Amino acid sequence: MMWILIGVMLIFVASHLLFVFPTWWVKIVRVDTPLGLNKTILQLSDFHVEKIRISPKRLKKLIMKEKIDYIFLTGDYLDEAWALPKLAAYLDVLKESSIPVFAVLGNHDYRLPDISSLKQLFETYQISLLENEAVSLDGFFLLGIDSYRRGWNRVTEKIMAQRHNEPLIVLCHDPNCFEYITAKYELALAGHFHGKQINIPFLFKLKPMGPFAEKGIFTGKHQLAAGELYISNGLGQTRWNIRFLVRSEMTIHNV
Repeated sequence: MMWILIGVMLIFVASHLLFVFPTWWVKIVRVDTPLGLNKTILQLSDFHVEKIRISPKRLKKLIMKEKIDYIFLTGDYLDEAWALPKLAAYLDVLKESSIPVFAVLGNHDYRLPDISSLKQLFETYQISLLENEAVSLDGFFLLGIDSYRRGWNRVTEKIMAQRHNEPLIVLCHDPNCFEYITAKYELALAGHFHGKQINIPFLFKLKPMGPFAEKGIFTGKHQLAAGELYISNGLGQTRWNIRFLVRSEMTIHNV
């Protein structure tokens, strides 16, 4: 009986270390993309607040340790309306930092019964939501793409063609949108794939996630024909609240 109990405990501990531990052991990834801006950007992606093990308090501590100029959010904050107050706690941390925050929406956000409730929350916490629109910031042009709206490609290509000599940084939740963009950019930031979340071979063959996933482009830095792309592994989880061989991520871009 004792050996059975010990065996069960060992299985529990091993399962926790393999599948739960990576969900709260945040990996701080530092990426250098020399654009001559001398700016530091924090990218946060895929909160999925229904299934996130990184608390707002912990996020605040991590942000306070760094010298950040901008925070960019690359989509998928929640699925259900009941989680809006939970998301608000994270957005409050961002507001308290007094760092300018810009965001795009993800596919899961459109599962909300009323997407305007999320947009209103962003407005309350002074987060600038970019929906196929661009802003001129300190030395660079920032474009936010919502690839879940009809005509996004035509609109964004037109915007990209109008930029001057400033470096262009593009935000889009789903990296696959960059398969269809031909206009040049300096840096693109995305999320969506969670680094597979359960990082086993051939996962994206069994579960199709678009052309980039099929090519093995699902995490990290990639040089594309139009520019450089970085895909974050994200903070939260979907379906099962576990990760395997891939940790939750906060990304610091030095540009």
